Amino acid sequence: LPNYKFEFKTMDFSNLLLSLESNKIDLVAHQMEVNEERKQKFLFNKEPYNIFPLHVVVNEKNTSIKSIKDLNGKKVIVGATSNSANLIDKYNKEHGNEINIVYSGQGSDDTKTQLKTGRADATISTPFAVDFVNKQADAEQKVVGPAISNSKVYFKGEKKMGKAFDIELIFTSIPQLLSYLHITIWILIASLVIGSTLGLFIALPRIYKVPVLSQIAAVYISFMRGTPILIQLFLVFYGIPALLQLIHIDVSRMAPLVFVIITYSLSTAASFSEMMRGAINSVDKGQTEAAYSIGMTGKQTFTRIVLPQALVVAFPNFGNLVIGSLKDTSLAFTIGVMDMMGRGDTIIAATAHAVEVYIALAIIYYFVAIILEKFFVKSEQKLQKHDQPVHV
Repeated sequence: LPNYKFEFKTMDFSNLLLSLESNKIDLVAHQMEVNEERKQKFLFNKEPYNIFPLHVVVNEKNTSIKSIKDLNGKKVIVGATSNSANLIDKYNKEHGNEINIVYSGQGSDDTKTQLKTGRADATISTPFAVDFVNKQADAEQKVVGPAISNSKVYFKGEKKMGKAFDIELIFTSIPQLLSYLHITIWILIASLVIGSTLGLFIALPRIYKVPVLSQIAAVYISFMRGTPILIQLFLVFYGIPALLQLIHIDVSRMAPLVFVIITYSLSTAASFSEMMRGAINSVDKGQTEAAYSIGMTGKQTFTRIVLPQALVVAFPNFGNLVIGSLKDTSLAFTIGVMDMMGRGDTIIAATAHAVEVYIALAIIYYFVAIILEKFFVKSEQKLQKHDQPVHV
């Protein structure tokens, strides 16, 4: 096409659809298959520009998997919004759900890494893609068995004149997204319990100026508070298995959810420790001296006098920490945890309506945040009843 000048951009799948819808881009070439929802909203070329045969792909050292029939009990990694995910999910439902399907967090790079390190047994891809990653990144992949599907892909172009914004989809998406809310809440609760406990122990060496431990705690807090949670997720997800391999401990098959909880717990611990350090230091030193004067030990003084008052002082900030952590959990999908954000991306891929799904997600997060906020306000009022004036 010599008469046309093209400017190429790379984006996440959901951003492609949203950018096309808002006229930020003019054309999409991303292995787009046609479905009824997409046909109603976008124009496609009449003939597919390619037909991709989808195969089972494994590490080149794998000799136990020779076809899709050998995937029972195996871990298969696919992109949540991909044609491969739809195909393997359909096959799994038709054959007793014996395949353990997991979702990649960072597209082909995550899939490549997990196959190469043995964290996943197989994926569904095309011979073309396998040849490419083998040449570009030494991925050590191979195609096994016959093609399980021939995927026809099209160019996707400008919007049709029609229902660009579907308000009904907001309300139909909410129940689908809510079915994954328990995963978000579980991540939040587990990380807060573990993180606050760990944070208290991290705060103590700094409060009592314990040599060496105080400096280590300060560096840890500085690092965790000074780096983005997304980078921490990747460091924990990829770094911990690599480090443990050095002492012959293999945790590569552990569920991504575990690494998410570890990451958020470590991040929460850093914030909670500083919160508690400030709260403990705010307790009047005279009370500690009075406790010692009546024969109380250091442990008794801390647990019975200082800590209860410090918790009351820290409680409002703890509420803010909880709400902030709730919003941070939306990043769990970046390492393959299928939570509300992950489910949202699959809905976007199926319907080609990104704005509506993001509005539905915003509504859910907002209402959960409001509930938590109201809970902490009521709890704070009860905790501070002793400070309220008594009218006689």
